[in-house]
Amino acid sequence: MQRFLEEAGGWQPITLLDRSPAPGRSDPLYAVVARVAAPQNQPVINC
Repeated sequence: MQRFLEEAGGWQPITLLDRSPAPGRSDPLYAVVARVAAPQNQPVINC
């Protein structure tokens, strides 16, 4: 998923999270978190 977001462009920062409840003893749970990057010529507006 991280590679998809990198190649698609427009996503920053891309963060990988390991939220496995008991690493090595339980099923893994991973998350990829990213925000849409602001276009180059437009200001960032926070709501």
